[in-house]
Amino acid sequence: MKEELTTALSLIVGLSLKLGHSKINALPGLHVLEIDADWTARINGHREKCDGVPGFHALIEYKGDPYGIISPRNGTMLADGEDMLIAALEKRLSEPLTPGEPV
Repeated sequence: MKEELTTALSLIVGLSLKLGHSKINALPGLHVLEIDADWTARINGHREKCDGVPGFHALIEYKGDPYGIISPRNGTMLADGEDMLIAALEKRLSEPLTPGEPV
């Protein structure tokens, strides 16, 4: 039986793909995804732990501070962080790429 990704991780993958990042497992370390001015995801596309982030997990930061960690199947966020993160991801995904935006 194939399980679905968590909503947050699915949106993170969608934003990464929109920005042209498709092979994060080929990177030498974490893939850093700046979602907006407040939210950042540090994504480990490797099996082994990297910079303290377990394999195939994303460390979520809010205003530079750790706020949660998510995996393909579950995760833990502070307070109402998951809803706030999902809202930020949905907003960013709905916006067009701006000229000169790094991909």
